[in-house]
Amino acid sequence: MQKFTLAAIAALMAAAPAFAAPAQADDWLPEAQRINREIVRQRSSDARELQLFNGNLAQNRSQNHTIQLQAGKSYVFFADCDRQCSDIDLKLTDSNGKTIKEDDDDDDNPVINSAIATSGTYTLTANMTKCEASSGCAYSIQAFENGPWLPEAQKINRDIVRRKDPQARQVHLFNGRAAKEQNRSHQVQLTAGKYYSFFADCDYSCSDIDLTLKAADGRVIKEDNDDDDSPIFGWRANRTGSYTLTVTMPKCDTEQCEYSSQVFMGTKPVFDH
Repeated sequence: MQKFTLAAIAALMAAAPAFAAPAQADDWLPEAQRINREIVRQRSSDARELQLFNGNLAQNRSQNHTIQLQAGKSYVFFADCDRQCSDIDLKLTDSNGKTIKEDDDDDDNPVINSAIATSGTYTLTANMTKCEASSGCAYSIQAFENGPWLPEAQKINRDIVRRKDPQARQVHLFNGRAAKEQNRSHQVQLTAGKYYSFFADCDYSCSDIDLTLKAADGRVIKEDNDDDDSPIFGWRANRTGSYTLTVTMPKCDTEQCEYSSQVFMGTKPVFDH
């Protein structure tokens, strides 16, 4: 399961005309801003708009805007321009001038999605690549802070399980923090003959988390150590007793990353594999 990525945004933007009413040339930017708000909030109901920058640029000119961003948060940035503009680019740089993300595709609605590892002042740069008006083209940049990811991930996991097994119920929910390459273990009680589904997820500062289930003697029963942020597996318990569920954090961009792990008990296997 990916977090709020550019792929997810692109899929929502493909449906953007459904949000849009016919707009005149001089009122396009407010309409584009409204569409962006709908796109973000469809994906994250807790997202909030932080800032709205407006300006006017001639072709091949650029303008910087500074913004304060916090470590451990995830942000989405949109740029749009008026009907006289056919290409505008957007770039995010840190206080040292290092490029964090940029969208320089040949289009008029660049989008940047970025999780921030260090709190501080960042710069959003709008570059007006193509503008037909001699007086310049109007543009806007919107900055959104995504809502917390873990509650959303947990809801998605519950929906996945219950679509496959309506009688399944969540029997464990573990929450914690771990630094890069650290692990955390949790004890789970499993019942012989029951089907279990295991999930782990981590916050925006983490890009890889692993999950392992071990028997009382330390033997590995199941594990998912793929390079991703949403390990999952299922198992039908063959013995009633205590087991150890271990979360490992291979990649974390901040001092510590938050994680959660869910265990569901049901009447049938949820995962085909």
